[in-house]
Amino acid sequence: MEEKVRREINISRLFMHPHIIRLYEVIETTTDIFMVTEYAESGELFDYIVLKRRLHEDEARKLFQQIISGVEYCHKNMMVHRDLKPENLLLDSNYNVKIADFGLTNVMQKGHLLKTCCGSPNYAAQRFFLANHTPGLKWIYAAVVLFAGVYTIPSHLSPGARDLIARILIVDPTKRLTIPGTPQHPWFQPYLPRYLAVSPTDTTQQAQNIDDDIFQHVVRVGFERNHLVESLCNRVQNEGTVVYHLLLDNRLGVSSDYLGGAEFQCRGLCLSIPNHDGSTSQSSASNPCPLGEYKEL
Repeated sequence: MEEKVRREINISRLFMHPHIIRLYEVIETTTDIFMVTEYAESGELFDYIVLKRRLHEDEARKLFQQIISGVEYCHKNMMVHRDLKPENLLLDSNYNVKIADFGLTNVMQKGHLLKTCCGSPNYAAQRFFLANHTPGLKWIYAAVVLFAGVYTIPSHLSPGARDLIARILIVDPTKRLTIPGTPQHPWFQPYLPRYLAVSPTDTTQQAQNIDDDIFQHVVRVGFERNHLVESLCNRVQNEGTVVYHLLLDNRLGVSSDYLGGAEFQCRGLCLSIPNHDGSTSQSSASNPCPLGEYKEL
């Protein structure tokens, strides 16, 4: 259990996306580990679906757009969640999605496939059960895979939704609709917010962009300037960076201008950062932070 928690902490520290639950701080004692995270006031998507019984297609589209954006962000940063389900999709006070529970998340490597079968069986694709080599059961699993592409789509769905679902459920992975290709589908496009219409920024680029207004505010309340920018560039969690990100999230929220905000577009911040040899380096929008590499897991 401790390994699962520490894996989740290490991975969550890297993420900064409007639809991924934010980890602000970790407090560790001799007996407990406390994770201070973003508050998802409206609870699990699972409970919301049970309550509503059926979501209107426009509302389902909005949630689906947010989920795809968060998942694409994870994949762009070479992370795979491996346990996506309604119970791990939380909702904030405005019923926006927050992807949570990264305990089973793993790092991908280009050209290599992950081999561990994990996640929740009730949500697993049927073909995953072929990994079980129990004698006498192989023919059952083979039959499941054979008929994996046989299903019924509810008749109340629009033609566009039916087509999208059919493309996602294609058994052959070479023909199946991909995460990057999903936003191009006609059903996905209506009412797409501007901040979701562009490819998500990776964590290294985000670490190099600092909001000048909020940074100056944090410095004015007593945090040392150079130490704060070094901590932000290296994604180090301390009191100063927690204050910075809380203020940033409170100002930005989730709006149509999210990716147009200063978090993703540094406005001329220029700081002197001491190098190991005693000289100084300048950090600015044109010369990204020289300490902008995040720590490896």
